[in-house]
Amino acid sequence: MRYTRAAIATLSLALYAGCATTVVDDQPTLDRALAAALEARRLDAAADHVLAFRDGLLREATDRNRLDRVGRAAAAARTIADLRAELAAIHRGRLDDEGRVDLDLGAFLLDGAEEEIRVAGLDEEFLRALVPDAAQAEFLAAAGPPSPEMAARLLHEAPGWFRQEPPLPAAAASADTRLLRAAGHRTRQAAAFASRRGTEALALGLPQGEGALAVGRAAVERSDGIAKAFEEAAKSRDDGAGGFAPPLGREPFAALLRSRHGVAESPEAVEAWGLELLSQVTAELDALAAAHFPGKTWREALEVVRDDHATPAEMPAEAQRAAEEAREFCIARGLVTIPPAARLGHIDLVGEDMARSYPFAAYSFRLSTPEGESGRYMVSPGATWMNAQQREERVRGNCRAWTRVVAPHETWPGHHLQFWVADHLCSRLRREAMTPVFVEGWGLYGEWLLDRHGYFKAPGERLCVLAMRAWRACRVVLDVRLHCGGFTPEEGIEFLVANSALTRDAAAAEVRRYMSNPTQPFSYAWGWREILRLRADEEARLGASFSERAFHDRLLLCGPIPFPFVRRLFGYGE
Repeated sequence: MRYTRAAIATLSLALYAGCATTVVDDQPTLDRALAAALEARRLDAAADHVLAFRDGLLREATDRNRLDRVGRAAAAARTIADLRAELAAIHRGRLDDEGRVDLDLGAFLLDGAEEEIRVAGLDEEFLRALVPDAAQAEFLAAAGPPSPEMAARLLHEAPGWFRQEPPLPAAAASADTRLLRAAGHRTRQAAAFASRRGTEALALGLPQGEGALAVGRAAVERSDGIAKAFEEAAKSRDDGAGGFAPPLGREPFAALLRSRHGVAESPEAVEAWGLELLSQVTAELDALAAAHFPGKTWREALEVVRDDHATPAEMPAEAQRAAEEAREFCIARGLVTIPPAARLGHIDLVGEDMARSYPFAAYSFRLSTPEGESGRYMVSPGATWMNAQQREERVRGNCRAWTRVVAPHETWPGHHLQFWVADHLCSRLRREAMTPVFVEGWGLYGEWLLDRHGYFKAPGERLCVLAMRAWRACRVVLDVRLHCGGFTPEEGIEFLVANSALTRDAAAAEVRRYMSNPTQPFSYAWGWREILRLRADEEARLGASFSERAFHDRLLLCGPIPFPFVRRLFGYGE
């Protein structure tokens, strides 16, 4: 049943005017339906407010580079309280099951925002000790034009700023590159605010205007050397670390698991499961090698498989063909619904910088073409900065069997289909609450699904399927060990080479990405695990009436949200 906007608007006015009638069981069906429609609209509006907060004020409140981060965090806390009140005012009983999940998803995003702000504040005391003059200048970031009191304080305090010798305090020796860069940013911001406020004070004709401008400009001149010292220290530390980002630390890592992905397990439990999976997959690899590559270990067998690879010039066409074959297989077997509008894709190349951390492939969002929306499947044939050995390792790593397994992950039934469904059929809230645990879990599940249905027939292809699974198990272990203590980047590279048989070039690129994106690497295998767990529950519940296609369609329609909410949409718990 559908209702006109006018009818809904009339009911809205009545409710907000304070003359709403309580919804009871014997209330006319039309009234109940209109009340439910209104509540759904209120939920949509509240969701938009939550998402706007995440895109704006939350970024400011968690940006360690900002001079006024503490002030923005306080403003964010007030906004979170207002948003919680807005969500609480929505009548839960008038929402359908999906609406109630979305209502709780909004609250989950606010919980995550509070956690992000808390984690960002863990370094605040250290940063203020690192750049005390910048901390003293925070009052200059207040909203509005400068008052006489602000100008007087600037005139009085700024002459003492940025005069420390040597330029870097002793605390800088223990700061990681993120904090050193934040110290440099805050130093420059403080000086810029001093100059700006002095200029504004003079423009307003304040008595202290000329003096405030003079001390502000002097602060800029003195601050430049200090800011550069922080920036050069960060660059030097980066160079010494081989260009790898610093580890996140256990507490922030655990917070991300909870607040961004809805994962309740500890980092140690996640790592233990990754090691268990790696052991299982390694046993499968050993058995496959013994059966089809007599006398060779699975690593030696994989080297033989890698001998069959395309040239860099041939790789785009090879990848396109592999993607289209996977798409047609899914359609022919009825594994998942692929609407005609979601069947278009093309190949792009990974860029020069991206090639440093993406040795195989990636998916990028669709482009509008004369034929329709075309998914961008990006391949990595090499880069101009590579030497001959790196180029050879890159093309061998992207051998034909490997490409045939990667293509379904990135295109059909993987990322291209899932993002098409999310963008066209899911609410904005579901799209914005995206977690890679769902996104990458679905990609790995797609590899598993096609393998289960016999798509990968050649022993070399099956070897690549399992080698990729071992690689994803390694990612779980490394995500924890690299960020929570236990492994240096070099040890991570060696672990990958030994346990997933990646080439050293690919392993180095992978670890560089892991260091820059904590909690993303674990998401592939963990999300696959969650989908398999949900599938097993559905098979047990439905028995003979279980339909793979219906399960996959329903799963994608949930949107790429944390799995506790996905499970609720399937009816498993409130």
